[in-house]
Order: sequence, then C-alpha cells, then structure tokens
Amino acid sequence: MVYNQLYLPPSKAGLGKYLGNYISYIAKNSKSKVIKNRGMNHGLFGCIDDKHLPVNIQDLNKTIKYVADKSQKDRCIMYHGFLSLSAEEVLSQGYKYRSKWKELLGSKMNDVAKANNIKRENLEWIAAFHMKKDQSHCHLIFWDKNQEIKEPFMPKKIFDKKMEWVRGQFAKEIFHDEFKELYNIKDEALKDFKSELHPFFDDFKTIVTDMDDKELKRLKSKLSAITPDYSDEVMIDPLLSHEQTRTVTKEVMRIKDIVPTKGSLKYEYMPEDVKDELKKAAANIILTSKACQSNFTKYIDAAEELRKIYADNPESIKEARDYAEEVILKSVSNKILKAVKQILVFEHNVEESENYQMQVSEDLVMSIALMLSRGTNSNRDKIDRLKNSELSKQARIELAKKLENSSLNWEQYER
Repeated sequence: MVYNQLYLPPSKAGLGKYLGNYISYIAKNSKSKVIKNRGMNHGLFGCIDDKHLPVNIQDLNKTIKYVADKSQKDRCIMYHGFLSLSAEEVLSQGYKYRSKWKELLGSKMNDVAKANNIKRENLEWIAAFHMKKDQSHCHLIFWDKNQEIKEPFMPKKIFDKKMEWVRGQFAKEIFHDEFKELYNIKDEALKDFKSELHPFFDDFKTIVTDMDDKELKRLKSKLSAITPDYSDEVMIDPLLSHEQTRTVTKEVMRIKDIVPTKGSLKYEYMPEDVKDELKKAAANIILTSKACQSNFTKYIDAAEELRKIYADNPESIKEARDYAEEVILKSVSNKILKAVKQILVFEHNVEESENYQMQVSEDLVMSIALMLSRGTNSNRDKIDRLKNSELSKQARIELAKKLENSSLNWEQYER
C-alpha cells in the first residue's frame, strides 16, 4: 500500500489551468481504466457543497470551475493525494470495486484532514478510481474551504511523521482483521462440506480465529478446493479497446432484445431458443478478451486433469471437457442476463444510456475473467490436495468425484 501527497499552493504558476487539465485527466482521460459513474462519461466522486458522505459528482465542468475558483479566488491550498494498492492487495482485500474505494475514502478522509490541520467541517475533496493490472489507485484532491493560512509549510520530519500516521490509518482499514473474517466458518453450507469432505479437515479439529498465517494459508487452500468462493483470483489488464467493448455491448444488447419481458432473468428460466442464443453470446464475449480466453482454457484443462484422477480414457476426458465448457457458458450466460437487467433499469435515461451500456460491458468482461480464474484456482487446489493426500487409491477416487460434483455450481459465487 502506498499513500503520498503534495501541496499545490495558490501561488503556483498556471495552477488554475493545471487543475482543469488534471481533474479532467483523473476523471476520464487517464491511460489507466477509469471506473466511471453509472451512466456518465467520468468517474469523479467526493464531498463538496457541505456534503460529508461521498457522492458521485454530477457536473464535471462545474466542479472543475469550483475547484479552480477555490484555488485562485479564495486562495485555498490544494492538496494532491495518491493512494495505491498492489494487484495482490486489491484481490486479497476486496478492492476490485469502486464502491470499496469510495467507502474507504469516506471513512478515512477525516484522518487525512487531521494530519493536514484541516477541520472536519471545512474539508472538501474529490477523487477518482483507476484500475490497472499491476496496481489500482485513487487520485485525490482536497482542501480547506475556509482556509486562513495561504502558504503551506511543515518541517520535513513532521510531514514525514504525519504521512506515516496517515498510511497507518489507511492500512488499519484496508487490512482490518486480515484473513480472520474469511475463515470464520459459521454458515451451514460449509459445515456440511466439513462433515461430507472430512479428509480435508482431519487436521483442523476446530476452526478458530487465532490461527497463525501458515495455518490460515493451509486452511484457505483446503477451502478453495471445496468451493471457488475461497479461491484466489488473478488480476487482469482491465483495459479493452473500443472495438472490443462495442463487440461485447452488441452481444448484450442482442440478448436484451430476445429475452422474455416478464419473469426472472435467470438462465434456467429461459426458453430453449434463448438459452442457445445466450450460450452463443457467452462464447463470443469470451473470445473478445485474451484474459477470458486464457482463463477459459485453463479452467477446462484443470477439469480434465481432475477427471484423470479416476477415469483416464479419451471418452471420459472428452465428457469432462464438454461438461466444464457447458458449466462456463451457463455461468457467463447468467452474467450476461445480469448485465441486461442493469441496462434495462437505466434505459429510461436515453442521453447517457450508451455510456452506461459500454460501462456495463467492460465490467462484464472483467467479472468473467476473474470468475474463471477463481474456478481454475479452485480446481488446481483440488488436484494438489488429492495428489498429495495420504488417502488410499479408492478413497482418493471417491473424493475426486465428490470434489468434481461440488464445483458444478461455482458460478453462483460472487464476491
């Protein structure tokens, strides 16, 4: 995790123009993937106009003018902050989604203000979330709207100490009880797994929250082998070309036009002809992204390897691959229907509907790639566990069959 900040004093030459260009850059023009506000062409959010909880900024140009006026007319010092998490931290701590970053800043900006001698009631700020394959981050601009001191000064030692404190406050929130909640096994489904698949848990007589990191890592691997809900994900490059996004959007809109107008938008409830079209759309969408294609292949290969543990013959292997592909296409079909539902809800806003359709399509591809990587990792954990098990050959075969069956509904898991 990284947090840095610098001052933008009102005396800085050309600051007004710089702020305009910079806010536009973080809000919509960055080379990183800017996660935009629903139905809008920018992703700016924050707390201004006496708001104390973060909201999506509605008028980007009006906000740019407001910030420039605070800097140039009211002579407020602008502070530029940068909060970044590595891909591993993004995935392990659940910061793939903009809402999580928005919530984080909403809870911690008072600490940022405190470190910079800004009263809570005088704090205003704006931010935007950018996603990248290697790290994701938020750009942040904040200021004291009733500021009296017009030039910033803080001795370097004091500044460094304050920044260390701010980083600590963010870290406490981001890594709060790391691992503990994930392994708090209370729900009935996992209790059933524990009894049915006891070979995974023989050396965990009781599951407690004070395990050390090594024990937690072992437990996580065992849980991952039972359900992809506990599997790791592999971060992907979230940027799609305009043509890729248009292709995905075209498929989603095609399905929107043929689904029933009444009833639940779930694959299992669709007419057979719509199911066929959904699976065609799912296959076409997977082909638009190298990350989706790669994870698709890895999942099917892992399903084949799992089947070989108890039936290493061509006919059975083909059956395993075909079935794994069917599971994926059904799962992606449900994600397409979820995207259709999102678009239908927002369709009344004609002016911004195209932007929203493209946003939903980009999110859909990201969701598919992460889901496939999670399913693949779960299968890999199954295979590793079975190969390294001290069970008898027959017991290993029976367990392999149970584990294969337990993976058939993995598309239901969403984090």
